[in-house]
Amino acid sequence: TSAHKYEVEACLELKGENTSAGLVAYYDENYHFGFGFNHKQMLRYRRGQVSRTESKLPQANQCGKMWLRLRNDANVLSAWYSADGKKWHKYPWGFEISGVHHNTVYGFLFVRPGIFAGGDGQVEVTDFVLRNLD
Repeated sequence: TSAHKYEVEACLELKGENTSAGLVAYYDENYHFGFGFNHKQMLRYRRGQVSRTESKLPQANQCGKMWLRLRNDANVLSAWYSADGKKWHKYPWGFEISGVHHNTVYGFLFVRPGIFAGGDGQVEVTDFVLRNLD
């Protein structure tokens, strides 16, 4: 895929009460940006930390399962979520990440798509798709 124009999509199912999961644009352990959820709220990650939470969750998420989509379009990140993988809702916040590169944060890397899981449980990942937007 192009380093700056891609979309990643997956169905994530939480297995455990204290578990979270989501999709990220990953540069290194200090610089990753993305969106996810746990059993209580939507989560937004900025520079490797939760930077915002949204208490409103789709009704179907009470079972701990959600489809997520993350798009990197020329270093502008946008996200969508779905309770069924068919009807999508745009997440209200995004990121502009053009400053995340070797000249500012070093490492000779590029921002690439990733999946994260955290907490005490497990996460089942299905329906994974990576699309090149060029």
